[in-house]
Amino acid sequence: MPFRRLPNVNTGSGQRASNSAATANQRTPNTSGQRPSAPPPNRPLLPDRLPVCQNFFSTRFVFAASTLSYHIPSRRLLIIHDTQHPGTYLLPRGRKDVGETIETCAIRETLEEGGYRVELLRGYWKTRQPSGLPATARDRAWPEPHSEPFFLSIAPQLMSLRRGGIGTYLSHFFLAQIPEPALREPDYGAHFVGKHELGYDGMLVPVEQAVGLLSGGRLLMRDQRLLWKENSRPFEIDELEGADDHVVWAVLAILGWQEVLRVKSVEREIAEYQQRREGDDQGEQRASSV
Repeated sequence: MPFRRLPNVNTGSGQRASNSAATANQRTPNTSGQRPSAPPPNRPLLPDRLPVCQNFFSTRFVFAASTLSYHIPSRRLLIIHDTQHPGTYLLPRGRKDVGETIETCAIRETLEEGGYRVELLRGYWKTRQPSGLPATARDRAWPEPHSEPFFLSIAPQLMSLRRGGIGTYLSHFFLAQIPEPALREPDYGAHFVGKHELGYDGMLVPVEQAVGLLSGGRLLMRDQRLLWKENSRPFEIDELEGADDHVVWAVLAILGWQEVLRVKSVEREIAEYQQRREGDDQGEQRASSV
C-alpha cells in the first residue's frame, strides 16, 4: 500500500514548519508506473486510505464461514461445481446458526455443501489475536499452533426490507485438511437447505487446476507463479482489493496451500528436534548409569 508522509511539525514551538517545508513533503504523483519506495525509517507513516469505521445492529450483519480443505497426500483441494450454472466453481460457505461457533459452522458447511468431513488445520500463520500465553512461553523455538481464520471478507448482502434492506456478510475462511480415506459421504446432498444448493457437486481437484476453475479461467499457475491468463502478467497481491469472489477464492487456494506446506515443514522440524532431544537424553542416562 502506498504511504504518504505526515507534514513536518516544529515540536519546539508547536507550530507547523514553513510552507516551503510542508510543500516539499507533499506527495507527488507517481507517473513512472513503478511502486513508490518506502519513506526513510523513523518517520511517521499513514496509509493513503484508512479503514472506515462502521457500526451495525444484529439485524444488519451475518456471520458466515468457509474452508480451504486440502487432501494433503494427493495435493488436492475441495471445490464445488454448481451444475445449475455450468462452469461455475465455488468454495463451500454458509451462514452460522444461532448458538453455533464459527469453527463448527465452517466444518458443518463443508460437509453439507462439499460432502467431505474435514478437520481444521492448526498452523503458524500470523494473526493479530493475542496468544494468551505467558511471556515466558513466547520465546520458544516454535510458536504455538492455532486454527484462527486464515482470511476474512466483508461484502454487502441484500436482505428483505423487513430485515433492514442491505446488510453485511462477514465470511471467515479457515484452513482444513481432509483425513483418510478421503471419501465423499454417501448421503451427500441430503442436507441441502436451499434451491441454489441442489446443483452442487463437491469434488477434489489438484490445487493448480482449482486455481483455473475457481477463477473462471482468468488465473493460472505456471512455474510456481500465479499469472493472469489473458496476458501472462504476474498477479499482485494488492489486486485482491476490489476483486470478485472467484478471483479471491483462486488466490486463496494457492496461498492456503503454501501455508499447508509450511505447516508440514515446521511439524517435521519439530519431530526431528524432539527425536534428537530424546536421543541425547537417553545417551546421558546411559552415561550416568555406567
